[in-house]
Amino acid sequence: LKMYFYKLFFNVLYLCFITNVWCILIEENAYTGVAISFSEHIKEPSFKFEKLKQVLRKSSEFLYQASKKRAYFKEFIVILPPQWVGGFCSDRAEEPPEKVNIFISDLPGSLQAQNSKGCGQEGDIIYMPLNWTDGNTEDLAIQFVQEWSTYRYGVFEETPLKKDACYLSPNKIWSPVGCYNAKIEASATISEDDGLSSCKLPDEFVPKEDLKSSLMFKINNTGARHFCNGSESFPHNPVMPTLHNNLCEGKTVWSVIENSNDFKHGKNSPSNFTVPPSPTFKCYKEENIQLTFAVQNSASSDITLVVQELRYSLYRFIRNLVPVKSALNLVTFSDSSDVSESVTLNIEDYDELLNTLDTHIVTTKKTNACLLCGIQRALNASQFKMHPSPIVILIAWESA
Repeated sequence: LKMYFYKLFFNVLYLCFITNVWCILIEENAYTGVAISFSEHIKEPSFKFEKLKQVLRKSSEFLYQASKKRAYFKEFIVILPPQWVGGFCSDRAEEPPEKVNIFISDLPGSLQAQNSKGCGQEGDIIYMPLNWTDGNTEDLAIQFVQEWSTYRYGVFEETPLKKDACYLSPNKIWSPVGCYNAKIEASATISEDDGLSSCKLPDEFVPKEDLKSSLMFKINNTGARHFCNGSESFPHNPVMPTLHNNLCEGKTVWSVIENSNDFKHGKNSPSNFTVPPSPTFKCYKEENIQLTFAVQNSASSDITLVVQELRYSLYRFIRNLVPVKSALNLVTFSDSSDVSESVTLNIEDYDELLNTLDTHIVTTKKTNACLLCGIQRALNASQFKMHPSPIVILIAWESA
């Protein structure tokens, strides 16, 4: 008895009709093309553009100091949702950014860089809650440089991995975990529950005015202006239990940054500016999403149940994740004799959407499926687009 297992294959083909899209560049110490996007749930009046500009301008100054005058922000691209007017924009970008670097969310939380690629690698994105800009400008600017460093350079916090705030050296001396410019001893206590030693920061540690710490040492960053470089001012202990040491094998933060693609081999050597030029902010008006689904509707065996699941999954995806003003097309394909036309999906009427999917996403029993025919049909449905228009190919096949 031969059993067949059916699989669904999802593939996205990005048709790049435009090649001169924006991406982050650094030339002569200046970052350009840093793209900021918004959740569609954010209303335009709630966005505090002037405060964000203040924070990012100050961030540019802090980054310039911390990078030893080797980097600053020259240009940000603000991607406006289609429904926004954008009256606060005085300068416009003509082309869309290649990717979003900073995503402003309507959800609560703290500024957070996501880096899934590890030490020394550029990360995924920076999440910025809308209300994050309500704080003190300088404090927020330092936070932004910290998260930018995780995102761009692949360096991480120098705070403890666990709850313990201190480290016991080979000389049996307790010290706060981190990178800072002073010798500070702490005292340990023995837990009555498990008999293990634990340590807390000295009371005077955080408010200590003359304490200068590394930017990535987030417990005390009031005087943070530099990255830990292992110098006498900022000694580095490669075995301290920090996230950065764990992920970067004990390397100093600055050594990882200096070896990044932005600076290695002497690229972007120190500039002569005392203070870097202030960054500019260009706005790009986002267009409504345009997407084409190409669905195989034939197979050599009966895959009725698989197609039912496909229809329902596609319906849930469109209803829950696709913005309301999006333009969606559906094309189906089987063999080379199939001449069915593309269909426009009405995503504002869920009953009509479900009925359209039920009508057109069906299965017929045929030996061969013409994938190239499906791709060509999807291309034809997307030809009128001026900007890159994704095509999602949904294929069902059988494997013994």
